[in-house]
Amino acid sequence: MATSAIFKYANDISMNRSANSARSVTTGGYARTHRLGPSVMSFEADLPLLTEEQFREVENELFSIDDGIKFLNVNISSNNGNNIMQSTPVPLKAGETNIKLIAYSYSTTREITLTNLLPNTTDIFKVGDFLQFESFHKLYQIAKPLGSTDSIFTSSSTGTCKVRLSTPLLSSVGLPLTSVGSTDRYYIVSGQDDVYQDGTMTIKLANGNTALDSKGNPLVINIPSTNQDAYQIVSYLESQIESASSTHILKTDGVIINLSVKAFPENDNVGYFEITWGLDYEGCSLEYTTPTGLDVVNYNPINLTGDEVATIITNGITIENAAGTYIAGDFINTLVDAPLLANTKRIQSVTTVGTTTTINFVTEQEGSINTLGNFSAADVARTETTHTNVPGTSNNALSTIGTFNISVDSVGAITSVNKYTPSKNVRVGDVITIDVADMDNNTAADFTFEIISITHNGITDFTSTNYTDKEIYKHLNDALSTSNKVLFELTNISPSSIYVSDVNIFMGPDVNMKLMLTNKPAVTIVPKDEDKNLYKYDTFKFAEVL
Repeated sequence: MATSAIFKYANDISMNRSANSARSVTTGGYARTHRLGPSVMSFEADLPLLTEEQFREVENELFSIDDGIKFLNVNISSNNGNNIMQSTPVPLKAGETNIKLIAYSYSTTREITLTNLLPNTTDIFKVGDFLQFESFHKLYQIAKPLGSTDSIFTSSSTGTCKVRLSTPLLSSVGLPLTSVGSTDRYYIVSGQDDVYQDGTMTIKLANGNTALDSKGNPLVINIPSTNQDAYQIVSYLESQIESASSTHILKTDGVIINLSVKAFPENDNVGYFEITWGLDYEGCSLEYTTPTGLDVVNYNPINLTGDEVATIITNGITIENAAGTYIAGDFINTLVDAPLLANTKRIQSVTTVGTTTTINFVTEQEGSINTLGNFSAADVARTETTHTNVPGTSNNALSTIGTFNISVDSVGAITSVNKYTPSKNVRVGDVITIDVADMDNNTAADFTFEIISITHNGITDFTSTNYTDKEIYKHLNDALSTSNKVLFELTNISPSSIYVSDVNIFMGPDVNMKLMLTNKPAVTIVPKDEDKNLYKYDTFKFAEVL
């Protein structure tokens, strides 16, 4: 760090930043102002009364620059306690010796990303701090990226920090190729006709901790309760990231820079979306939860089995050397490209011969009970009453039957049957039997009725599509299970492409400004006593040399 006697003793320093500009009128008649060159800094320094020794030190410096003909290279942060320049070294990541540059969006916003910084450091820079590229004289001050309002910078978990330059680059400083964060694909599921509280989307670091934004706050994104199904949740995120007018932290901090690829093949309740991470948040992941902890879903979270479809058969598939376990009633997805072309299937039967596992799918639509009918005949042995929470059984072994409220009239006829607890995976035509032991527990006949219509659960009819060699995703639970984690990362679509420049970045005490003395001030000699004088300079004026 180069020091200066002039600034060492200065007790009053002022700085001015200016740029040449011009005004013009567009063809549409609008006035505009445009920059003709970079911003140039100038300084004025006032010194107090100097002793004989201090005066000789300042004079010696003036002679060294030939009274302003030569230039002064100096870091003015070292002088008399002023903090115009940052005086303390910038903390670096372990093993690193220099700040480096990653290109970000310089061409449009003059924003660059600095790397090799000590991760998760609050107040690592302040607005107005100086930055200099190695082997270049020009100094740049830093500001917060567009959309940010506070005055301090916090480094990311990966040791990066995005800053905005105060003025355009004066010359090529070795900007690398534009770097891009990784793109990840997520599978998302949600309930159907569920009403729950606000959900939260949390940005997680690789170590499981919650990531922090540029102000040091946890990156926990509130998803309003009006956004309930998968399509609504993802569309809300997309609007915060992609909208040009968005002031959401996801956009202003560059947490996620793209969310444009998405698909919802199963009634908007299940689908996938792809996100591209900002460089400061590379390696993070998303987690979605609801405050109640449980989210009733008709479409289930899934897990990779590691198995691939070997062949397509009529209403089914075969697998060779299956790693996963498959049983009747399981739900699986056979996917071409994540859930974009997903057909969620329910297994009817499984057989294994040698190394070949054959899976046959349910071909009839299933769901929850909508309407009931075809009550069995009246029986005078039945008691006139209303039975509540009565269990039943079904002739469909793959279904799960809930309970019912059953009303009986004076002649033993069933007048109404209403659902008390839900049934799952039922089919039209299923016959439900109510054991007399669960009603009157007498000599009356068991009561039966049929399912007339259902609310389809969205599990699609099997269509013979080329799924060969495509990986199988197995649902973690059944079609109406509950889960508090409805977002699963499927795969990394493309890794990050990070290009770091060879040019070192100087900040803090490593910055030296090239200054030209534009006004050599007069000096007034003030007698102190018979042997010594005091000396008072007029104002020193300097201009930055580009």
